[in-house]
Amino acid sequence: MSHQDKDVRVYTPEQDWSDLLHQHLSLRQEMMRDLGIGVGDRLSWDDYVQREQNFIVLIRQELKRKFVLWGMWQAWQFELNPKSEWWGAYQRE
Repeated sequence: MSHQDKDVRVYTPEQDWSDLLHQHLSLRQEMMRDLGIGVGDRLSWDDYVQREQNFIVLIRQELKRKFVLWGMWQAWQFELNPKSEWWGAYQRE
């Protein structure tokens, strides 16, 4: 086995399939442990659809929040510099 930057290679042509599978699974477990990740336990289609729907709801909420913040920023900018002054039509006294 050789390990280079961002690359893992294993070359064992004389090894039988069962040993190769065992070596692959142990390397996979080691990588998962090092990265702090794991295989999900809920992998059904219904769970996938539910997670995607929840994700879409979160995206919509985030977009609404951003639009509200953008609107507040524009209102603040307008208070600082009203549109009549933006176009050069300054208010007469």
